[in-house]
Amino acid sequence: MKKNQKTFVIIILLLAAFAILCIVMMVRSRSVPEKKEIAVIVEDSENDIWSMLKEGTQEAAKEKNVDIRFVTTGTFENAADEIDAVDDAVRDGCDGLLIYPVNERVVQQLKKRNYHIPVLLMITDSCYDVRSINCDPVDTGRNLAQMIIDNSGSNRTIGIITDRRYSRIARQVKAEIDKVLKPEGYRESFIVNKADEDYIRNHRTDVLLCLDEEAITTASSLVSENKIPGTIVYGCGFSPKDIYQLDMENIKGLAYLDIFKVGYYGVSEIADRVHGNLSQPRSRTVKNRILGKDDIFNEKNMLYTFGYK
Repeated sequence: MKKNQKTFVIIILLLAAFAILCIVMMVRSRSVPEKKEIAVIVEDSENDIWSMLKEGTQEAAKEKNVDIRFVTTGTFENAADEIDAVDDAVRDGCDGLLIYPVNERVVQQLKKRNYHIPVLLMITDSCYDVRSINCDPVDTGRNLAQMIIDNSGSNRTIGIITDRRYSRIARQVKAEIDKVLKPEGYRESFIVNKADEDYIRNHRTDVLLCLDEEAITTASSLVSENKIPGTIVYGCGFSPKDIYQLDMENIKGLAYLDIFKVGYYGVSEIADRVHGNLSQPRSRTVKNRILGKDDIFNEKNMLYTFGYK
């Protein structure tokens, strides 16, 4: 082969190699792996009650380079409704699940399924062995009871309202409250599972303890309208509305669950697993903070960063 022909062939081969390299680079640039997606499933997901949870999940998502999808839901009439929402998220291709179960049956059904992706529950008092980001009911009950004593004195009547009267967490909170309050002369007047205005007005107590969001809202309304004068209201919750009622002094104290941390820890644990950590997500405990009005804008609590103004 003549010298000119050899040179021509070499040039052609170099150009071909360069073209192949360019094609490979273009293909790679267009096939960047999509971010892993974690689906978060809670009841009535558009409700403002979840605003701080959403902030926590988004903060962790930025740090862990994952996407978060809050599954749009309404009210779950039963366990099957929530399980359907979970199944749909799995079919849609999510890589991990963070779930707030509405009741024990949801947990029971989840235990029977094998989704082959990391699953972590939030604030469940299930008797089943499940991995979860949970609260500390004993610590909550003890500190809340002490706050009641500090602000309301001794020898008082107390009424309790909770929509989870028979749940394990509620029982543990109440047991610790009883342990602290009974030696101080507190007498339980009632414990009911529905925040009924007429019932509360007709069964007046010195102290009213609300262990769910609906009860706090109802009791706060009665206080603001001066319909239960002399009754001091305390609550357990994590909604911005609860913080507002504390700020307005409709409730005296709040056992505030840092739902921001619940979301943050939950996403962090799942993200580590979807990125290749082969171990199961770890369970964690998030303690409640006992807040009075003066604590709301305390820099240590940093509630102002969680959407409450």
